[in-house]
Amino acid sequence: MPIQPYFPEPITVAGNIAEAKHRVRVRFVRSVVAWHFVSAVITGSFAFLTPFAFGWGVSLLGALGGLVALTMVRRAFPEGRTDSIASLVLLLPTLGFLGQAFHGLQSAGWPVIALAPASVSVALYTLFCGNDFSYGGLFSLSVPATWCALAVGRGLGYLTSVEVLSGGVLALFYLFYFSYDLSMLVKRRRGSEVPAAVADLYRDLLNFATYLIRVYLHWRKFRFI
Repeated sequence: MPIQPYFPEPITVAGNIAEAKHRVRVRFVRSVVAWHFVSAVITGSFAFLTPFAFGWGVSLLGALGGLVALTMVRRAFPEGRTDSIASLVLLLPTLGFLGQAFHGLQSAGWPVIALAPASVSVALYTLFCGNDFSYGGLFSLSVPATWCALAVGRGLGYLTSVEVLSGGVLALFYLFYFSYDLSMLVKRRRGSEVPAAVADLYRDLLNFATYLIRVYLHWRKFRFI
């Protein structure tokens, strides 16, 4: 009798892109990263190129509400075109609130600007790695590239030493989350679900709260000896 795992296994679907040939899988990942970079540019535009219309607290609540709505869409339509279309419709206002929240947090001293070179590093690695793409390579090369960019910002006087240190830590966590989540979502997405996969990179942030619930329900279902 097989031993039951102590923690819930990653969610998978039949015919997921992780089961495809390496070249096809890399093409899918590159499309997801490219569109995620577009979404990051949109978020940055809401953060620094539009008037600060809301307080950062209201903006964070709006962004959280958008993530919850995106998660509900995924629950209601776990696959297919409906999920992709609905996710795109809900993602734009979510990015708007998120951008406004970033503006407020940056003004309050939180170095969220460090996410900009991190996003650029991810995009550049994915663009130039070709079929040699790996999630470990994405993380291990993007981290020093981001830290170097922050160091240059310090040298040019745009960032303080504290902002470089705290921003470097923030970027480290972001890049670890991005690399890990990207490696997981290919197991539950098919080749035609690029828009939904891009939305997953945002709504999966709620997994930090919901994973403990999954673990609790998993432990109630199985008896461990």
